[in-house]
Amino acid sequence: MTNIEAKLAPLADNPHIFQVDTKDYPVGNVTVYRDRAEVSREFPAQALKVGRNEVTILGLPELEEDTIRVEGRGPAVLVDVIYSREHASDLPAKDGTLLASLQARLQEEEVKVNRLYKKRANLTKQRQALDMYAEDIGQRGKSAKDILNSESLDGLGKFLNFYETKGEELDEKIRTLDDEINKVASVVEDVRRNILEAGGMQTKAKVQLKLVLDAEADVEMNIWLSYVILKASWSPSYDIRVSTTDQKLSLTYKAEVRQATGEDWTNVGMSLSTAMPTSSGDCPEFANPWTISTFQMPVLRPTVRSLMARTSAFGPPPPMASVPAPIVGRSGPAPGASIFGSSAAQLGSTAQAYRSDDLIAYEEQDVQTLAAPAQMVHGVTQATSGLVSASFHIQTKANIPSDNVPHTVTVALLKLAPAFEYAAVPKFSPAAYLKAKLRNTSEYALLPGPANIFVDGNFVAKSSLKNVAPEEEFECSLGVDHALRITYKPLAKSRQTAGVFSRNVTLRHTQRINVKNTKRVAATLRVLDQVPISEDEKIKVTIVKPVNGETSKDIVVAHKDKGLIEWTLTDMQPASDLDLELMYEITYPQGTTVAGV
Repeated sequence: MTNIEAKLAPLADNPHIFQVDTKDYPVGNVTVYRDRAEVSREFPAQALKVGRNEVTILGLPELEEDTIRVEGRGPAVLVDVIYSREHASDLPAKDGTLLASLQARLQEEEVKVNRLYKKRANLTKQRQALDMYAEDIGQRGKSAKDILNSESLDGLGKFLNFYETKGEELDEKIRTLDDEINKVASVVEDVRRNILEAGGMQTKAKVQLKLVLDAEADVEMNIWLSYVILKASWSPSYDIRVSTTDQKLSLTYKAEVRQATGEDWTNVGMSLSTAMPTSSGDCPEFANPWTISTFQMPVLRPTVRSLMARTSAFGPPPPMASVPAPIVGRSGPAPGASIFGSSAAQLGSTAQAYRSDDLIAYEEQDVQTLAAPAQMVHGVTQATSGLVSASFHIQTKANIPSDNVPHTVTVALLKLAPAFEYAAVPKFSPAAYLKAKLRNTSEYALLPGPANIFVDGNFVAKSSLKNVAPEEEFECSLGVDHALRITYKPLAKSRQTAGVFSRNVTLRHTQRINVKNTKRVAATLRVLDQVPISEDEKIKVTIVKPVNGETSKDIVVAHKDKGLIEWTLTDMQPASDLDLELMYEITYPQGTTVAGV
């Protein structure tokens, strides 16, 4: 036993009890990860008495218990940290009347959307019955004499008119119901968000921590508390602004931060991290051998959704009436222990688990989140990187309410040197797509995310960026430039038959492409087309024009894999007008049927 412990032992049975409320000590700093956040707050100048002290911190939100870290400075010893929950009955809602009204409105709207779904199902059955009757008429076993008489034809004509009129009527009713369903579903989402804002989350159970400390004398002590909390996230987004005349590109690196932790982050210091916390820092191991075997075609068992879609002649079946509100992360604490001191380790929380019945076989589902205007927080950031992650420190204070709505924070404004290039695949689209080849010369790691593209001051498209490390080269799609005009002319075909004993057929296809530059500056353009590839030795494909490696008038030709032909127009001057020609021959034995031509 130490000298301090020996002095304080007789006082442990009569501790000095204090309570502090988090409402009086707001959040100070937040580090937001991709699916959670670490929150820290300070409780300054806590007056401790000589002997045993119990400081209870009230009103903490749901947090990961095994991530709690307590630090303090002063002549005191932390004996214990006790985690417990406050009861929901002790926590009044912000506005009980408003909350009850909103909950009643939610129930009313859900009943309404259920009725609409039932109406749609009835109309769908009527449409199916009409289609089945039409099919039945066409399959009845009657002779040509019975069918091709005036009475039968007259009756058939009347039915076809009825089929068309009734079918259009049912289709229009279904479309109208779909519009109503979408409107009511939107109202349901709005009401749920209003319930959240009205204090629904504040009525849930809160967390309290009891800190047991022994002080050698009366002393004031600063206490720092940090913990990891779920229902918080951030995602990157970008604004890319291009000047084609000045050959410049600026990239605004933004972060959309949202949280529904139950407490607002007001005037907090904020950092964003690319780290992905896991339950373990150990390297994974091979637990089982890698086996291979003869492939057996699986028996596909269609889902309920698939069966319903198959029986519907017009559109998919209605979704579930109850539309879940977007939730970030998961809730509920994990068991663990508390620790004290500046060298204390932070423990990661349990990785998110998914149930097998959440995964729909052979189906894809679109998940929509709340669409709300993002609020902007501007500020220059500082980037720091470690061995496994990077952090962005926002230099201005941020305000992120607990509303599960995205709020935009500016991470960085980057000036990058682009090399512009245009690419076109006129077989699919008569448009020239602008691309920029860039090097990330900043200290920021660019994460995958959507990008808004502005060219010469005009919004032109939405694109996306992939993961880009500092000093890594990458490409960025910048949308369509209509000043480069491309015409894909009709395919010219000819056919020849030659040979005495074994006659062969030769098909010659000629494709011409015209390119005009109406820009005020020169441009580099890559044009791609393709020729067929033979999978049968009897069928030969020969490229007549252009010749591989041919170079003329600033045009470079290359034959690529998969039958691709590439023309690179290295210096298209303003007002230039160029014609490209692709000619190839397909030769095969007469009498052979060639598929794919």
